[in-house]
Amino acid sequence: MEIGNNIKKINFWFLTLSIIIILCICINNPVGASIKVRPLDFNLVDQYGKIHNLSSYKGKTVFLNFWATWCPPCRVEICDIDKIYRQYGNNKNNVIILGVAAPDIENEISKQGITDFLNKNGYDFPVLFDIGGNVMDEYNIGAFPTTFLINKEGDLSRIIEGSINKDEMNYLINNIK
Repeated sequence: MEIGNNIKKINFWFLTLSIIIILCICINNPVGASIKVRPLDFNLVDQYGKIHNLSSYKGKTVFLNFWATWCPPCRVEICDIDKIYRQYGNNKNNVIILGVAAPDIENEISKQGITDFLNKNGYDFPVLFDIGGNVMDEYNIGAFPTTFLINKEGDLSRIIEGSINKDEMNYLINNIK
């Protein structure tokens, strides 16, 4: 009987402590509160030789997708990324579509191999070459594909790990906060 009472007391205190911790978290981070996070800036060159600096796109919505040629979900998603690139005006309007690949890192092919892959498949959107993988490390990429949505103020709005389709891409771009 004594053991049963002790277990009930432990369960009661564990539950009470859990509720207190949850309340503290909710008080400090109320639902709907936004925490502004600036993504790390970078200077990377794309397959056309153009240098891209993330901070130069402030005032525009940025769809930033980290992918790899060896990744099957990336190969499916990249087709839709190219479609939204064209749909939103080839980066000439208020939406910027960028891919990032890291040539010669782990299983990834060379810079020329990535360029050949893009050309062979008719993909025109800019793919930035993260030589050495430093940007992927700084962005803590743990899965491919991973997409970052950055709002017009330059703040990180969403991070999506895993493949998304064109309809989801459109929804996310059109509802960015």
